Amino acid sequence: MYYWIDKDSESDNVVVLNEHSLFVGSCDQESIDQVDIQLAGKQSPIEVLGSDGLTVIPFSQIQNITSRNTDDDVEVKYKAQKEIEDKTVYFANKDEKRSFINTITPLVPDHLEKTETTQSALKAAISPLISLLLSVVLIYLFFDKFRWTALILGGLWAAGSLYMLSMRVSHPPTITRWFIRGRYARKMWSGIKTAFSYVFLALIMVGVYSRFPDSYGTKSLYEQMQHEELNAEDVAKYIERGADINYVDEYGDTPLSSALSWSEDELAIALIEAGADLSADDNGQRPLEQAIYNGGSIEVIETMLKQGASLDFKIDGISPLEYAKQAEQRDLVKLLTQYQRH
Repeated sequence: MYYWIDKDSESDNVVVLNEHSLFVGSCDQESIDQVDIQLAGKQSPIEVLGSDGLTVIPFSQIQNITSRNTDDDVEVKYKAQKEIEDKTVYFANKDEKRSFINTITPLVPDHLEKTETTQSALKAAISPLISLLLSVVLIYLFFDKFRWTALILGGLWAAGSLYMLSMRVSHPPTITRWFIRGRYARKMWSGIKTAFSYVFLALIMVGVYSRFPDSYGTKSLYEQMQHEELNAEDVAKYIERGADINYVDEYGDTPLSSALSWSEDELAIALIEAGADLSADDNGQRPLEQAIYNGGSIEVIETMLKQGASLDFKIDGISPLEYAKQAEQRDLVKLLTQYQRH
């Protein structure tokens, strides 16, 4: 019986081999020395580690073993009941992993065929290049949403990918693999699963991107409004972060026109006082015309007039003042009369 213990871990940190099976189990730091003594005494791994959480893989059920000389782990595929399960076996370092491979080699059953190949630099670079591309996409997508968080996480991801790329290109991995003869479809499926994992990660990034509004950049003010997360007191903050207060979306809406449509009076006043364009044409209406036509609050209309909004327009063919008179809006009539004299 042979065994390996990773004393720096507490999960799947004990690996045992006997003539018939591979055992992978866990023990905590307090019991590592005792486990070491018991396994050295040839006690059964089931007795030492217990059956709960212990993975037992008979050699006869193994479908595939894959080891890369650049990694500290070994990937094992085995038949469990009616499904094929994956198990990653971890080791403390490459030397212990190498010892495991040398030990298991004569024990591997005859139904598995062994190959050992060294990847070309180009093939070895594919995975880290995809990882690097995804890190750049992460920074690009989330830079205006989380800024420093996106830069730090994306930068660390990119640095790790570049390190992996340099290692893979300068020292292409040698892959030792045992597999069932003729299972080419299964090998192809393994490659497809790897591709799908990258696609799935990309979809997660896109999904997260759509759930969070920009917090920086040109669209931040508008997107905060669309997600109903913008308060009047935050308008100045987003302008300082580079927001375009007059940003126009694909439908012609602006932050101010949206605030007027939603009757967000405090927000509309904050946008007006911050310099929103009062001459902007939103689907044929200027902001002041929109506010009067839709029965906006006197406070919003007065703020526009104080900021110099023009009354030189018609509503249903008549002046704003005449429109207010017909609608019997006395406060509005008084306000418009005052400013029309100017």
